[in-house]
Amino acid sequence: MRKIFLYAPVFLILALLLMFLQGGCNRVNSATGVSERIVIGLDQEPLVLNPYIPEGTSMATKLVTSNVLWGLLSVTPDLRYVPRIVERVPTINNGLVTKNPFTVTFEIKKNAVWSDGAPITSSDVKFTWETIMNSKNCVTNRFGYDQIERIDTPHEKTVTIVFKRPYPAYNSLFTSSFPILPKHILEGKRIHEAMNDFLSFASGPYKFKEWNRGKQLVIEPNESFWGAKPKIKKVTFKFMPDRAACIAGLERGSLDLIYSQFDEQDIARLKAVRGKVTNVNKGLLWDHVGFNLSKSPLDDINVRRAVAYAIDRRKIARLATGDPHPLDSVVVAEQAFYTPAWRSYDYNVRKAKDCLLKAGYSAGSNGIYEKDGKPLTLTISMVTGNPIREKVEMLIKENLELAGIKVEIKNSTPDVFFNSCLPEGKFDIGLWGWLDSVEPDLRYRFASDKIPPAGQNYYRYSDPEINSLLNSIDTEIDASRRFDNYYKVQAKLSGDLVVIPLYRHLQALSYDKKIKGVVNNTTEEGPLYDLNKWWIIK
Repeated sequence: MRKIFLYAPVFLILALLLMFLQGGCNRVNSATGVSERIVIGLDQEPLVLNPYIPEGTSMATKLVTSNVLWGLLSVTPDLRYVPRIVERVPTINNGLVTKNPFTVTFEIKKNAVWSDGAPITSSDVKFTWETIMNSKNCVTNRFGYDQIERIDTPHEKTVTIVFKRPYPAYNSLFTSSFPILPKHILEGKRIHEAMNDFLSFASGPYKFKEWNRGKQLVIEPNESFWGAKPKIKKVTFKFMPDRAACIAGLERGSLDLIYSQFDEQDIARLKAVRGKVTNVNKGLLWDHVGFNLSKSPLDDINVRRAVAYAIDRRKIARLATGDPHPLDSVVVAEQAFYTPAWRSYDYNVRKAKDCLLKAGYSAGSNGIYEKDGKPLTLTISMVTGNPIREKVEMLIKENLELAGIKVEIKNSTPDVFFNSCLPEGKFDIGLWGWLDSVEPDLRYRFASDKIPPAGQNYYRYSDPEINSLLNSIDTEIDASRRFDNYYKVQAKLSGDLVVIPLYRHLQALSYDKKIKGVVNNTTEEGPLYDLNKWWIIK
């Protein structure tokens, strides 16, 4: 018996050590029986923590910062705006919006403070706008913010935004994409450097703790948070090499939650894991084929039509999502102004070849179409490391070559693709996704004055009619007239074949069933938007 008592402490220590090394939600508070930490697996690591600059627009950046940096409002899974830092959502009915002049007033919550205890004020909102509009700052875009004439701060907790003209999408400003910044901390600093690797402040329920690049990032509760206090005391984001590693981590319990774009086989595997919950939703992130209209031969509408008819979009949608119904517009079906404007572009190799003939090409001896003795060759470009998109890319290559178009593939890292290839026009055909919100930023993507570096019109598309329609959408308060203009924009973009919509991403959120309070938000807010309301049972 003496031997057993002698070695019991050793066995206890080893057991506790094993629990620690296993990770996951196994460490519990001995007094409450509630876990104090969760580990989240991500297959992509942020380039930076700064959501204001192009490198910080990825979902990875959004996921790790969404509970640290808050905007005035947030978007719910059913596409409604709700208060975050402010008391109410401004409307004409509640008197916080006026028509002439067009002004919007936000009432900041009286108890809202930064992580250092300083109050969040109207001056912070004004400073955020001035930071966005400062031409020395390399921000992602100024869409909507450039319609503001001035911002008044009549009271520490009251801010009034005066617009140059009516701007119906006012609630989309100062949300999670461009959260509020602390003037007392960032004034005089360079925004594209001050927030990239470390966040010294927080307005949300969590604050930044540490980032071990290539391995993990940790956030912990913000002790000064003025809203619902977080129940989970430590959140670790582990960066995994690929989706398979994320799934394996969930299966063995070293990860408590994973979130990514999974294919049909991955989802079936996830749903089979015991003790886990898997929610699958079509998100607001959608993939497409984007044409560089400034480059020959894609400046020829007949070549673009040939590509559209040659691509089997139904097969691509089934490959990527398991659902054979492709996306038929540049907006998603949940948006009230959706119309399936691309439905006419069905897979038809004969039509594709007819379009090539109209473009002056003829079939060569090897089946590749030629003009003036030169084969029709197009390059497809995308980001490396996305298995689903890589499969789609190969299917598009097969489709186009079957129709007589030679295809070369030239992929690159996210940094090169988004900071060089797209903005500098170094591509023929690009594959990438757009993440939409309550209303899409169509003007920023398709207006001629938003060709890089002014915006994200990577297609180099320029059309006076589309410019006029997009400008009308930006200023029209009447919903029916705005929707009518949205329908016309979709029809025009489809007719000019600027892009080919493919499919909406399936967003799969898989987590340990011990985690409660989880609601999958497929908007730009991401699935962690209410992390402070989660809890874990024993």
